[in-house]
Amino acid sequence: MLLKTIKEEKSCLEPANQLHSFSDLKKALALETGPTSSEYEALLQNILILFKLNPSWGIEPVYEESVVTHLAVVDQSAGILCRLQYVIYAAIGFLLKAGNYILLLAIFVAVAWPTLKLWRRYKERKEVEKKDMFSLVERVLSMLQEHHQSREGQTSTYIAIYHIRDQLIAPMDRETKSALWNKAVEYIRKHESRVREEVQLIRGEEFRVWQWLPDLPLSPTSKVYPQRTPTAMPRSTLASPSRTFSPATNGRPDDGRGNMKVEAPLAKEPWPYVPTSSPGSPGWQGSAFNRHASGPVEPPTSCLKVRYMFDHNHLEHGWINSLKRDIIARCSDARILHIAVDQESREGVVYIKTKSTEDAGLVFKYMNGQWYKNQLVTAKYLRVDRYHQRFPDSIPAEHPLKN
Repeated sequence: MLLKTIKEEKSCLEPANQLHSFSDLKKALALETGPTSSEYEALLQNILILFKLNPSWGIEPVYEESVVTHLAVVDQSAGILCRLQYVIYAAIGFLLKAGNYILLLAIFVAVAWPTLKLWRRYKERKEVEKKDMFSLVERVLSMLQEHHQSREGQTSTYIAIYHIRDQLIAPMDRETKSALWNKAVEYIRKHESRVREEVQLIRGEEFRVWQWLPDLPLSPTSKVYPQRTPTAMPRSTLASPSRTFSPATNGRPDDGRGNMKVEAPLAKEPWPYVPTSSPGSPGWQGSAFNRHASGPVEPPTSCLKVRYMFDHNHLEHGWINSLKRDIIARCSDARILHIAVDQESREGVVYIKTKSTEDAGLVFKYMNGQWYKNQLVTAKYLRVDRYHQRFPDSIPAEHPLKN
């Protein structure tokens, strides 16, 4: 009966060496036979001896510390139908597992392949945009250089930025190429030192303009003078005004009677309009011209925008207060009501509001075209409403600033 119970529980689809709990088998047999405990135990021991003596039955006891815990079915004699059923079920299981892997692989390929193609197209489009941007930058530089050469010797060689855009990009393409144009403008602003960007008044309206800066000569006696020089030159080395020249001697010095005067060779005279310093004015270094730069006869407003008053690469502790003190000291005759420093400006911009247009004219006269800490300062007038819109705190200012 025990052998029958074990054999009937076994399925032909189950693996070999199937284990059955000996204690569970004992309980099941006890319910069916119902013998006394002593007879039942003796019967089980005899059955275990029979299992050992008859290995052909395909059942082996499993011991743990000399106690039988399980009975193992090692006989795998199965019929042809059972074997065929096992093979079919095994093949179906393999196909199901393989199908899952194939499905996952197909999903991965379906997602990865379009992503890879989109990435390649994105890279190709970026390369094309980069080439188009540099091509546009080269056309802008060529246009600025040609314009500068055609107007050589004239004061205004700048061109409005929008005017350049409208000449290089057709009207039908300006909207689609706006991003490309903005990238070209940003590149020129950050990486092209030969182009200066500023704001100019053209026919009564302010425009951002570009101006080509030619290559600066190494010698200050060349035709084009550098606007900035890194070193200061003492005024004592300038040429003496006592020397006289006569046309008859081709500009060579004479003795005052038209006769050429022979002198020892003189050292080469330096350029007289370089920034110079003195102990009394450590910031202001004199005018860049032999006279003050010309401005409007009647100052239009009482506000100004001054450029190149500081350099981001050379800032000291408390530089803002020091800069304001230098401006007030330089323009002591003018009544300055408000000073604002644009700390984010790469052009060193400072905004100044004065008491009246006459005061603004004095500030323009004292600051425009002056050297300040090895930088050439430029000034322009700014409408009062725009100044108040940018700096609302300046509206109630009425009392002049003092050091």
